This record gives sequence, C-alpha cells and structure tokens, in this order.
Amino acid sequence: VWQRCRGLGYFDADAALPVPSVANPSPIAAVTVAQDANCRRRLFTNTIDGRLIAVDADTGAFCQGFGSNGQVDLKAGLGAAPDPFYQLTSPPLVAGTTVVVGGRVADNVQTDMPGGV
Repeated sequence: VWQRCRGLGYFDADAALPVPSVANPSPIAAVTVAQDANCRRRLFTNTIDGRLIAVDADTGAFCQGFGSNGQVDLKAGLGAAPDPFYQLTSPPLVAGTTVVVGGRVADNVQTDMPGGV
C-alpha cells in the first residue's frame, strides 16, 4: 500500500506575486479573482484516489469556480489507470498561480498502461 503524508498548498488572491530574481525575467500574469468571489484564499489538497481539491481557507467550502465543484480528477485523460496503478506522490505546491502535484504510474503492469513523463 502506498502511503504519504498529507500536505496543503495555499493561494491568496490578494498577496503580491514574487518577482523572479534573475535578469530580464518573464512577466508573471496576475490572477484575477473578483473582490466578492468566494475562495480568494484557497487551500489545496490531493486525495488517495487521484483528486485535487480546493476549499475556501476562510469557510472550508469547496471552491465552486475550481474544476468541477472544487475538485479536479487528476486521472482524467490517462486511460486505463486503476487506482492501484496511479498514485500521487507529493502534496500540492502553489507556484504563483499554478498548482503542481507529483504522481506516478506503475510501469509494466499491463500492456495498456498510460505513459509517464
């Protein structure tokens, strides 16, 4: 059984994005979240069954504007990847306005397994 520690990613629409400390950095596009929108501050977590979930950091409610009712199926588009053959390996990391998660696909288990990157 694959086990991992739980972790959270955090996003605050009102916080300034960091400026890269390299010469001639590419501009970072600011995210636009309406002032009256829910989920201006978000917590992200992922689940053992391959979902990424966003909840409002102030209320705990699912972020309706994120994925489908606050959830994204990270196995979408993988084809035949039963739960034991696809696992998330890290908590979500929020990098600016992008959420990054690590995952793995079991190789050589069956002939129609999705490829890795």
